[in-house]
Amino acid sequence: MSDRQSIAYEQVGLPVMRMGYTDLPGLQRSMVATAQALGGEEPRRRAQAYNAYLDRQLKLVSDKVSAIPMAQRPKVLHIASVNPLKVDGSDTLIDGWIRIAGGRNAATGLRGNMQIVSAEQVLAWQPDVLILAAGAGSLDQAAQASLLQQLTAVKHQRVLRNPAGVFPWDRYGTEVALQIEWAAQQLHPTRFSDVDMARTTQDFYRKFFDYPLSDADAQWILLGMAPG
Repeated sequence: MSDRQSIAYEQVGLPVMRMGYTDLPGLQRSMVATAQALGGEEPRRRAQAYNAYLDRQLKLVSDKVSAIPMAQRPKVLHIASVNPLKVDGSDTLIDGWIRIAGGRNAATGLRGNMQIVSAEQVLAWQPDVLILAAGAGSLDQAAQASLLQQLTAVKHQRVLRNPAGVFPWDRYGTEVALQIEWAAQQLHPTRFSDVDMARTTQDFYRKFFDYPLSDADAQWILLGMAPG
């Protein structure tokens, strides 16, 4: 919700909670605030359980990647849209999970979500890994698709499709708790060879969504496709 919308609702007497955030601590605060607004023991318990789960995920990943020198961390570019070409810079949740997962945001000098850039700029950044949002489209749909084919990430087949479930994992939702481990496994597969993301996803859905996710649906989610 934009500030303009918030003000308009407030002017007609409707209560408004401003829940925007750009990092994981902000997400955790929004969980607590939402539980307080809903009232009752169950929302409070769920918020606490989720925040504790996220903390465990952060520690699990951090313990495995913290010793990697910065120069050895891959440069990752997250593409929110192929046409127009939009990427995510600093001061975003996306920048946060890239760094937590043991990567570097390739979009240096760029701030904010879904910023329009040129293919020439992407070539100048020369990311090691491209992560396409589930609904971003494919690189061959880009206005300057031939330029993007010159990227090292494309030549080395390091173009990934981001998972999406109830909500896209890469953006501002609770499934970012899964995104962190998924991204870390993609960037550092040998360090996370013991991780079964399908099983982790099923456990998460059972615990927080009360939903028995099937094996097939878990795989569809990990492929960034709607469950079949």
